[in-house]
Amino acid sequence: MLLSDIMNRAKIRLNAIVGSSRVKLWKDPELCQYATNAEREIARRLLCLNESDTIGYVTLSSGASGSITSVSVAGVAITSGAVSFATSLSQTATNLAANINAYTSTPNYRAVSRGTNVIIKAIPGTYPATGYAIATVTSGLLTAVDTDLSGLCRFLIAINGRYFALHEKAIKINRARFATLDKRAVVVDKAQMDESSTSWETNTAAEPSYLITDYDNREIILDCPSVAADMLEVECAREPLFEFSENQMEKQIPEIPAMYHIFMVDWIVRDAFLKNDGETFDLGQAQKYEAEFERQIEEAKRERIRRIPGSNVNSVPGGLL
Repeated sequence: MLLSDIMNRAKIRLNAIVGSSRVKLWKDPELCQYATNAEREIARRLLCLNESDTIGYVTLSSGASGSITSVSVAGVAITSGAVSFATSLSQTATNLAANINAYTSTPNYRAVSRGTNVIIKAIPGTYPATGYAIATVTSGLLTAVDTDLSGLCRFLIAINGRYFALHEKAIKINRARFATLDKRAVVVDKAQMDESSTSWETNTAAEPSYLITDYDNREIILDCPSVAADMLEVECAREPLFEFSENQMEKQIPEIPAMYHIFMVDWIVRDAFLKNDGETFDLGQAQKYEAEFERQIEEAKRERIRRIPGSNVNSVPGGLL
């Protein structure tokens, strides 16, 4: 669903409760923020945005003429040539992604366009020694902003490397792999690691086997410190990368799976009634729509369990683990 479709559904519900004249008390920028909150909440509750290869993105921020001269990652061009402005920033982003996908660089990358953003993804086996810094060159009136997502899916491991900052968008690490060693990392938390060894934090450099998560401090730890340089590939559940904007409502599509888009409506209405204003605040209505949101989330969790081969959600006391 387009953001505009979701917003319209939320406005219809608000209109049914407060009337058409009072719906105007909530402006589109506010409702867009509530939609951003809703998508983030769904991603965190359902862990439904799983990521394993995104290294950053390019945002086409302004301009109605000119071109993207080149896009490079760690100094390596990943475009075949210039991509000219075409009709709109969104269409230009689509064309830029197509150019990246059609071109084979060494190392190679692929791209996905989302509105005015072009998400850059590393092909498995892509391990530049200096990281994944993105650099976009533009000409004319076209401007672009590069965002590197270090600490999300790829971690360069230096000799004796052990501690790595975890990106703020990462929610939960599902699995990981040491690329050069060609083996899976055992993902555990500190408490689990303590059960197996009381001195693991003082281990000296060797071939690492464990990835220890510390979400409170936003970092991951290797055990042991690596005796050699390597690349750690991580698959994680993450939050959405982008916020919604009122001037992109007719083009933006939530990042979460389409089956969960409708869930956003209840959270938007919930936030609308929590607006700290005498004419809009209604705790009873907010609680009503939050309860409906919670019901949908719990049913979605049950459905995900049902899809696991051999599972029987009805055999679990209380319905959910």
